[in-house]
Amino acid sequence: ETINRVLKTFWCGTGNWHQHSLILGILNLSDWKASEGYKRKFFTLPKFTKPLREFQKLSSTGKDTIIAAPTGRGKTLASLNWWKSTNRKHLTYILPTVTTVEAMYETLKKEFGDNAGLIHGNLSYYLYANMAISEEYYAKKFWMKHFEMPITVATLDQLLLAGLNWGRWEPKIVNIASGAVVFDELHFSQPFTFGITLEIIKKLKKFGTPICVMSATLPRYMLKELKKVLDNPTIVTDEEGLQEKRIEIKGICPGFLVPKIVEKFDKGEKILICCNTVNYAQELYSKLKELIPKEELILYHGRFSTEDRIKLLNKITDYNPGVVVATQVVEISLNIDYDVLFTELAPIDSLIQRFGRVNRFAKKTGEVYLFPFRRNSRSVYDKHIVFQTLKNLKSNRMPSQKELLEIAERVFKQSQKAIQKSIENGISKAEYIESVNAKIFSMEISERFQNDLLREGLRSITVIPEEYRDYEMSIMELLGKQIRVPLNKSLIREITRDIERGKGILYAKIKYDPELGYMGVADESEII
Repeated sequence: ETINRVLKTFWCGTGNWHQHSLILGILNLSDWKASEGYKRKFFTLPKFTKPLREFQKLSSTGKDTIIAAPTGRGKTLASLNWWKSTNRKHLTYILPTVTTVEAMYETLKKEFGDNAGLIHGNLSYYLYANMAISEEYYAKKFWMKHFEMPITVATLDQLLLAGLNWGRWEPKIVNIASGAVVFDELHFSQPFTFGITLEIIKKLKKFGTPICVMSATLPRYMLKELKKVLDNPTIVTDEEGLQEKRIEIKGICPGFLVPKIVEKFDKGEKILICCNTVNYAQELYSKLKELIPKEELILYHGRFSTEDRIKLLNKITDYNPGVVVATQVVEISLNIDYDVLFTELAPIDSLIQRFGRVNRFAKKTGEVYLFPFRRNSRSVYDKHIVFQTLKNLKSNRMPSQKELLEIAERVFKQSQKAIQKSIENGISKAEYIESVNAKIFSMEISERFQNDLLREGLRSITVIPEEYRDYEMSIMELLGKQIRVPLNKSLIREITRDIERGKGILYAKIKYDPELGYMGVADESEII
């Protein structure tokens, strides 16, 4: 009854999300800045010194824009040219994963220095690992968390949570909405998450926020839905890039896989191996370890601890080892280029992304070896879509980028009803949360359950191996030991809370190896 009275008095009977976020967000930012004596750094984008490709020039629209271009063709430069044309002083650059955000941040920081910032779920540890704990550390973290930097690179999750009223969301929305927003690699989102994203885009468009969406493989269903929520978007296509034939596809039997990898390595070629599951990646890495020098071989997947993941990614990007065994984590927005790709068969959209890691800059014909889809991979991908993918690729062993996109449309045509249902479920979830919060009240949810809120399917949770419970470690050091692992009944029985620290830290009796990553729940016989 009290809430209803407040709403009727101040908001004409219903919560006005836009009015509320503007008023409270501006008040918060003004108060914080006045207290600190903060002065925001305004800057102008530097002039582009190298020649722009035609699609990069056409991206300077000053309005909502959708850019379609293959990997390695310069979408990032196109997005900066687009931002410049909007005359907005602030840019929020959205990417799907923590890894891609950190990689893009490091790239933009070289160009823009302290004007660039980032925000993702592991921000505290990332800054701790890269700078000393000081007043500057705390100030930097505070302003980055509120999207205050002139250029902020953020995970999609951070934008969606702000749009769904999580935490201190109002100042974040003010900073995001007052600038321009770029969505890069949006195709990587599940249809369910895409549905939530559409609702947040609608909210931003009511502020008049200009939006740019970029992708190498934007599905037709996404394009159709985006046209509904964007303001008459301009479609910019890299026609030259789409005609490129970068790869030649070959098949290989599992029994010849390891010998062929070793043969290519001995010839001095850089090799990327992509598996559909962590278990198979670990198994293949263990076999190759006996045949390839340790310093030339790396295993990389999503079930390493935070600190080990950062070390491995730095080694891949800086040292460029001869052989990388990985999972889907290498599919998006990593500036890596290999001579040969060995990949497990997967849906065509995933394969297109993997193909983009080979011959990235179209300097020669890259070799791609497809090996069979394993039974355990059925928990990750729909086998019918995978088999349709194989059927289409068999008839075209040297496809252009355009032909790959046409194959993707044919393969996913039969799944349109299920995809549309998932999108509608995401939209319904966003609408339900809005109604529960009366549009203007903050949503409280533990960080460990945010992933479940924004996605459908397998559940996961962040834990620390039990062995570190008795170590004398700071909170930051413990955060570095965190691992995101699949949630199942056997794991739930092994989870305990850190009562003494009171920071919501969870421990679990799991097997973990810095070289191989998470290896499952510890057997009772191994627990001393």
